[in-house]
Amino acid sequence: MAKFGKQTAVLLCYNIAMKKILQRAPKIAFITFFLIILMIISSCSKLPGLPNADSTGSSADYDKDTATPSRTATPTSVQIEPSPTPTETPVPAPTLQSFPEGISPHSTDPVADPERIANERGSWPAESSLDNFYVVDLSQYRGRVEDASPLKGITVIVDPGHGGMDPGAIAGDCTEKVSNLQISLLLAERLRNYGAEVLLTRTEDEYVSLYKRIGLGSMFVAERALPRLVESGADTFWLRQLQADYQKMIEVNNDNVDPRRGEIGYRGQAQGIGVNELWRKHMDLQRLANDVLWLSIHSNSSLNTDIRGLKLFFNTNRGTVDLENRMLNKEPNCEILPANPSYHLYDDAARNSLAQFIYAEVIALVPELKDPANNPVLSGNYAFTREINLTSVLVEIGFMSNPEDLKIIIDPAKQAKVAEGIARAVYKHYTQ
Repeated sequence: MAKFGKQTAVLLCYNIAMKKILQRAPKIAFITFFLIILMIISSCSKLPGLPNADSTGSSADYDKDTATPSRTATPTSVQIEPSPTPTETPVPAPTLQSFPEGISPHSTDPVADPERIANERGSWPAESSLDNFYVVDLSQYRGRVEDASPLKGITVIVDPGHGGMDPGAIAGDCTEKVSNLQISLLLAERLRNYGAEVLLTRTEDEYVSLYKRIGLGSMFVAERALPRLVESGADTFWLRQLQADYQKMIEVNNDNVDPRRGEIGYRGQAQGIGVNELWRKHMDLQRLANDVLWLSIHSNSSLNTDIRGLKLFFNTNRGTVDLENRMLNKEPNCEILPANPSYHLYDDAARNSLAQFIYAEVIALVPELKDPANNPVLSGNYAFTREINLTSVLVEIGFMSNPEDLKIIIDPAKQAKVAEGIARAVYKHYTQ
């Protein structure tokens, strides 16, 4: 009887326990299901190819829609080896905190009292900060005949405008980036026939930002100048600082410096208006490099389809300063500041001479490109003729918006004549 009583008690306890478990079963089942889902998610995050906390890759590398590719190869025509980063403490680059007193670095308003800012920033003395350790005696080129490699020793950097995701001007199925490259390749071939060394900022349909172009051209000049500077016994640290800056421009390949517009590019020492002390040396060095030219090849466009003809542009000292002072009153602060002292040593005469030669020689071969307004050589403020202080000219072959000019721009035979005219202009620039 005692044994039977114990069994009855056990059964009774079991029944009570099961009742309670069954009453709570839905909650237990839900908790179990939730824990299983968490285990599955945790295990999936470790699968190969998915981003996780230990991943060393960046999702930007695979973003096909990004405005600036995260990896862009240096054009094969410009052989640039990365320069070692200086071990000494470099002169700090201008930053968005380098604002005149009383101006917020986050302001999106124009600068108040721009005349005061323009006057306070002043300008560098109209003399070079560098000795003439580089300058080549150009008298050796005077009178050279065409059939004897007259441009041997001269380098021309040819810059085909636009490319890749940046088509430039568009006319129907024709894009400026294509004709720019076609004409530039023909120009490079003709210049090499004259004995010149030619570098191209791009040799195919790829995107190259404005400041990457500046970095490529500047790196070439720096690498050519470095052994001459060493030979002179002068300090080379500033030049190595600039090389590190150029390399960053090349690697980043993005012009945007405004944090309100998404991806941030890199302009380094070129950031802001005017030039700081280090960028002044960059400008003075390139002014000394009189055996190197910069030609940027483009085509024009206008809403007025009647406008046509060959146009040439270059930055002048006065035009650059005037425009920069006006910008202080118009542009958002973070786009233009810091406001450094103005630069006053562009070689206006050499740029004008080269532009006049180009117009005369191209029109001699392609008279249809004559400017009806008879005003073909103009001053303009462009990054590659402002931040590159070589003898540099922006060549606008014609207007893609004009039917007659467009036929010339896309015609292979006419392209060859335009290239020949520009090459002859370079030849005359040095030999006459």
